[in-house]
Amino acid sequence: MGRAIKGITILELMIVVIILGILAALGIPGFIEWKRKIDVENATKELYSLLQEAKAKAFSEKRVCGLSWESEGVIQSFSFICDGNEDGDINKEDDELVLVKNFTVSFNENFNEKICAFDEKGFFQGLEGIFWVNNERADYNCVSVSRTRIKLGKYQNGQCQPK
Repeated sequence: MGRAIKGITILELMIVVIILGILAALGIPGFIEWKRKIDVENATKELYSLLQEAKAKAFSEKRVCGLSWESEGVIQSFSFICDGNEDGDINKEDDELVLVKNFTVSFNENFNEKICAFDEKGFFQGLEGIFWVNNERADYNCVSVSRTRIKLGKYQNGQCQPK
């Protein structure tokens, strides 16, 4: 004798729900880690592009341009500023604010001041500095700025290793 009514039973439905729950429990932690890795890589590449843009603008307009930030150590927001009063720096209120960029990840830094400026020749006005994010899984998690170059890389042992 077979069943007269076709359809699924409550037991079959519960088994499907349990299987889906197990699959979700296994997949969600991996997805969260993958999303964090992608967010770090995208933010690092955006910061790299912003630094390149500041350097190019300084060279093309023959004035000091760069990035500044308010917080010590951990940064989530950068101000892109260009010299507006021809005094050779970007630390006054009368300088031109080009853009404020907010990030969803927090960058660390080791610059001497809370500024990364490029002179009218496009050279960094310091010796060297690094921005990095603490995420070892990301392929790119740091940006190194030296006198003549801006490099994207992976932060290891206190250094930004170019990739």
